[in-house]
Amino acid sequence: MKKLFLIATILLTLSFSTSYAAENDAATSNADPQPAQSDQQTVKISTDDFLTYTSQAYGYSIKCPWEPVVVDLRFEDPNRRGELLVFANKGMDILLGYRIVLDAFDNRRVPDFNKGDKAAIDNYIDVLKKVNLYEVATLENIAANNKGVFAITAKEFEVKDKDGNIQTVTASTQNAITFFRTPLGRCVSVQLITNELSDNLLKAYQFSVASFNDPNPPVKNTGKSDNNSKKDKKSKK
Repeated sequence: MKKLFLIATILLTLSFSTSYAAENDAATSNADPQPAQSDQQTVKISTDDFLTYTSQAYGYSIKCPWEPVVVDLRFEDPNRRGELLVFANKGMDILLGYRIVLDAFDNRRVPDFNKGDKAAIDNYIDVLKKVNLYEVATLENIAANNKGVFAITAKEFEVKDKDGNIQTVTASTQNAITFFRTPLGRCVSVQLITNELSDNLLKAYQFSVASFNDPNPPVKNTGKSDNNSKKDKKSKK
């Protein structure tokens, strides 16, 4: 929770000071306005209107429903490589965002989701589900030629109190997360952060995950965020 507060504080500081490059001025001026924070879960999201966010710092791109405010994950953990893409926040709370981690799991210990032994993959998913208290954890085709593990955090789970008694705890929110390898071999996770896991947002998130691309070799992180967002479709006249 302290980490979340730290990120949110940084986010509020950066909120209207982060600059983005658009494909052209017309695309920028005709960009659809971002819905109000309270409407993020219910507004109809058209994938035709998605933006392509490109990270120059980490050499990947991903399609997003709205233009994000970007926070480097080193603010969470100095040893972590990745970025937090925030679409909406309210005060200290992040209402909607993607947490993208580029070193999310150990390549040597995790089986190949595309060509690995089925028993080893099933065992990995079973352990992952139990350790992280996932309600759902399955192997899925996240892109045409790439499989990954898709998971949803549990709404209810059991914990032991100090006396050893088991109690059922209800989580205030549920989030989705997908683990996969890219063609370059990077071990990536993309997490959907939301205060309400609706079907609408889940479909948008899955479209974003399928669009993840790392055409450029990983580059040394200089600590500077030099990122670009552009409109996928041509601006309407």
